Amino acid sequence: MGVPMRFEHLLQMAERPGLPEPIRRLRRDGLRALVEAIESVLPEVLLPAKVHLDDDVLAIDDVTVARKAFPPVVIVGGGKATAGMCRSLVALLEESTPFTGAVNIPYGQPVPDKITAPGRRGEVHVTFCSHPIPDEAGVAGVEKMCRIIAASPPETLVLALISGGGSALMPLPAEGITLKDKQAVNRLLLSCGASIREINCVRKHLSRVKGGGLSAVAHPRRVFSLIISDVVGDDLQVIASGPTVPDATTFAEADDIVRRYGILEQLPQSVRRRLADGLAGRIAETPKPGDPIFKNTVNRIIGSAQTAAAVARQSLAQRRYDAGIFAADLHGEARRYGAQLARQLPGFHAGGSRRAAIGTGEFTVTLRGSGSGGRNQEMLLAVLDELSETPHLEAHRLSWVVISAAFDGIEGNSGAMGAVIDSTSLERSKALGIDLRSHLERNDAKAVFQALGDLLVTGQTGTNVNDMTLILIDG
Repeated sequence: MGVPMRFEHLLQMAERPGLPEPIRRLRRDGLRALVEAIESVLPEVLLPAKVHLDDDVLAIDDVTVARKAFPPVVIVGGGKATAGMCRSLVALLEESTPFTGAVNIPYGQPVPDKITAPGRRGEVHVTFCSHPIPDEAGVAGVEKMCRIIAASPPETLVLALISGGGSALMPLPAEGITLKDKQAVNRLLLSCGASIREINCVRKHLSRVKGGGLSAVAHPRRVFSLIISDVVGDDLQVIASGPTVPDATTFAEADDIVRRYGILEQLPQSVRRRLADGLAGRIAETPKPGDPIFKNTVNRIIGSAQTAAAVARQSLAQRRYDAGIFAADLHGEARRYGAQLARQLPGFHAGGSRRAAIGTGEFTVTLRGSGSGGRNQEMLLAVLDELSETPHLEAHRLSWVVISAAFDGIEGNSGAMGAVIDSTSLERSKALGIDLRSHLERNDAKAVFQALGDLLVTGQTGTNVNDMTLILIDG
């Protein structure tokens, strides 16, 4: 598998002068596995493998629809991978198939404001908008999606292209809630340490399109939702807050979440009122499993972290590592996991001289300071901090590398996807006079890895699945 040019520079991080050859080899192999994993979940790779169109049928994974059943096609959706999904889908449509649509994607992606292909009978409007805090452009883009769907005939096939980041990129506040209110809620949820499941539970109960709302807009039209997952366990209800998925969560759960994290009193008054009205049954719940609006909706995941992990494992096995997947549900506070990993590193080495372990998931960060970083960087900084405080650990006597990265290319406020550390990182940080604990307390991991030259920077990758942590050890 070739390495796209925009990722090729990551491989050069293995060739740093002054590093011992065993460390350079581990870094080289780990970074190669990372970029091959990223490439495997690019939408232009995933979608053509799952969607097939010929003269008679449209086949999506295990579902087929006769072509005569959907003369017009409407394409909608949002997320960090949605532009690539849309380009690939439009290229698959035949010249005889009329289509229209609208999608929301993050600012900064190199995409024209309309997506089409030579000879095609239509175009999809592109709205650039803000992530992770929604903006007015995002609202306008979702309103455009709803108008296009509403104007289409009942026999229309609606193809929803949903990917990670869609929660922020597809905002449409519920009645009585302003965009400013939604922005305030997002900021509180993102900084309090809540998991993505908890965050999206609250979001769904403040929106007109999340939690199955997009299917409600499209009903009775047939909806096929193609989804690239960025959440642990690939829970359809959680990915982009499940706009085409029945929602099993409740107002009571949303209320409990904001109380448990101590942010209820900081919420805008309109939001507190809506949660109270929902608890009292004065406003309707989100659409639940069994609701007839989902009769014509099909949801299919076309790619996830499991896809990427399998490719990373194969890459490392080809380089003669005893490679395995040690976790598909990494979660919890980043600094706590990092401290645990520092103590557990020797365990990954047991039973072989060249071992590699792959984990996927997503950590959380509780903001305590005003530094720059992200969940993967904070986890790796916590590994180094723990090693600096415990010189007796066996990890100090091994050659190892740990890489942790967000597949969308941007985490936190750092502009980076993650970082790489190795068994020389602690000594190198000491030589630079870096106070690891001080940086950890300020949530300022980026400055550490920038100084070490070990920050992973790609810009937006155009996809988004769960984060990946790679551990390589050579005895």
